[in-house]
Amino acid sequence: MDNPPASELRYLMGINEGPCFSFFLPTRKCGVETLQNPIRLKNLLRQAFQTAQARGIHAARVREILTPVSDLVDHYEFWQHQNEGLAVFRSPGVYRVCRLFLSVPELMVMGARFHLKPLLPAITGDSHFYVLALSQNQGHLYRASREGIIEIHAEGLPVGAGETPAARGPERSLQSHTVGKRQTAVFHGHGGGEEDKKGTALAFFRSVDQAVDEVLSRDTAPLILACVDYLSAMYREVNSCARLLGECLPGNPERLSPGELLAGTLPVAERHFSRQKREAAARYFELAHAGRACNTPDRVMRAAFEGRVECLFVASGVQVWGRFNPRSGETILGLERTPEDEDVLNLAVLYTCAAGGTAYLVPPDDVPGGASLAALLRY
Repeated sequence: MDNPPASELRYLMGINEGPCFSFFLPTRKCGVETLQNPIRLKNLLRQAFQTAQARGIHAARVREILTPVSDLVDHYEFWQHQNEGLAVFRSPGVYRVCRLFLSVPELMVMGARFHLKPLLPAITGDSHFYVLALSQNQGHLYRASREGIIEIHAEGLPVGAGETPAARGPERSLQSHTVGKRQTAVFHGHGGGEEDKKGTALAFFRSVDQAVDEVLSRDTAPLILACVDYLSAMYREVNSCARLLGECLPGNPERLSPGELLAGTLPVAERHFSRQKREAAARYFELAHAGRACNTPDRVMRAAFEGRVECLFVASGVQVWGRFNPRSGETILGLERTPEDEDVLNLAVLYTCAAGGTAYLVPPDDVPGGASLAALLRY
């Protein structure tokens, strides 16, 4: 599975029959460096066996659960088809292998639930975005991130106006050119008037929109248009994606390589992501005065469990080990990790997302209030 959709991650959130093993590792996609991939997983498996045995689970039982994961180590072909990272989830009733478009830290966590915090960007959509490179006769969809860009071969995506039902027929020939500084579209050809020609173009864009929606309906990431101004205006007439950004990459994308598309759209995406987080962080300080924001594990955990967290900030690369009692609403943090402890930051993320809240994984210094987590409350 490539970069699991939010629905799959929400399914994993609901698993609470352990032991649950979560493995994360950065991966290399080509060259001799791919040989490091199975070595990393082998090291994490060794940690998993040691942790399970330290908690009193019989070695034969651990081996039975982890056999599918162990089999990956010697699967040469598997390691030749990787992306930026890999996540493997295994419990007595669940086995998921997820190739990721984002890099993740090398980590193994065993607990009563799966550890999903490193995949938070995949849930919230602030690690990647989509680019629709649109011209009069072509539509190409790309999935992009800070690490790179790849074309998505969306089923049903037409590559030219001739593919749409409204555009078929020997007498339907549609061309366009631009006039003036505002690039007003002038359509000309054979087989109909100006309104008919615009209708043909809109039919093409509707087909593009439908194919794009099939992909983006399973994701929460934003969409950026790359096209000339007049096509942008026309496409927005039929667009059904609520996450289409107002800012686009102007110009003819047919003249750009995928790398140039990424270079042009990444700043647009970064501005969007930064603006979202800045607005949420600013609201944290405003709501703190009204008692609707907090940053202590005890208060955040209680609010997250009750479904009251609207927006959560958690520090990346940080684990806070402890126990949360749903009956009393109490969170107990220990100086040393015990077998019963779990990462309360991960648990706060699970509760927040399960209740429809938004969670951001940010550098520790970017958490509002200076703690390891901070929450904006609905009430």
